[in-house]
Amino acid sequence: FSYVRFNRYRAGQGMAMHFDHIHSLFEGEQRGIPVLSLVGNLNEGYEGGDLLFFNGEHAVSMKTGDICMFPSCFVYPHEAQQVTKGTRISFAAWAW
Repeated sequence: FSYVRFNRYRAGQGMAMHFDHIHSLFEGEQRGIPVLSLVGNLNEGYEGGDLLFFNGEHAVSMKTGDICMFPSCFVYPHEAQQVTKGTRISFAAWAW
């Protein structure tokens, strides 16, 4: 597994559509090509911020402690919908 990356999205913030072909995992002490992505939610009390797949056709609303796992390849582009109220705190990690 990679190191855990923590993310904080405040109102007006999100992450654009992408897939998890992460170049930084190819270098350093831990090296690998990610094959499994894990996104975990650490709080509630915000609006928006869903995890969107397939050009927004599938939305994943997560509660505190939920984890969403999916293949890291180009077949699973995803984005973090813009938070409209409050702050969303989550983490991401990758396995290879």
